[in-house]
Amino acid sequence: MKTPLSALFLIACVLGSSCADEAALRHRDVEMLAARHEAELQHYEDLRAQFAQRNPCPKQIEFPGQGTVIVHECALRGLPGHEEFWIKYTYLNSTGRGIESAHIRIQVRDVTGAERTDSSDARLPLGLRLGPDSSYTTFTQIGLEGLVKIGELEWSIEVQARADGA
Repeated sequence: MKTPLSALFLIACVLGSSCADEAALRHRDVEMLAARHEAELQHYEDLRAQFAQRNPCPKQIEFPGQGTVIVHECALRGLPGHEEFWIKYTYLNSTGRGIESAHIRIQVRDVTGAERTDSSDARLPLGLRLGPDSSYTTFTQIGLEGLVKIGELEWSIEVQARADGA
C-alpha cells in the first residue's frame, strides 16, 4: 500500500510542529527559571547592602577587664539558600596584664530569636602568653540555614580573658 506524498508531508509537519512546541516550552521554562534566579540574587544583594549599612566597620568594642575586639569586617556572604555571616576581628589584650588566652563567642540572631553561635580562643602557639597590648587576628563564618529575615540579623560578641589557662 502506497502512502500518498501529501500524507507523508502532513505527518512530517505534525511531528516537526510537536518538536518545535516542546523546544519552545523548554526555552520558556529556562527563561522563567533564569528570571527567578536573577530576582533572588538581586534580593540577596539588597539584603547584603542593608546589612552592611546597619553594620559599618571597622568597629571597636571594649570589654572592661577582658580586652578589646576590633571588628575589621562583617558581612553576609554566600548565595541564596547558602548564606553565612562572616566576620574578621582582632582581639587586643588591653587588660594591662599578661593572659593565657581570651575566649571569644560570637552570636547571630534573627528576629524570631533563633541563633547560631561560634567560639574560639585567642591563644598564641607554644603556650606563650598574650602580653599587654598584644593581639590576635582571625575570622569566622557562621552558616545561617534556617534563620529568617537574614537582612535584619543582629550579632554580638562576648569576651572572657583567661589568666590561668582555664
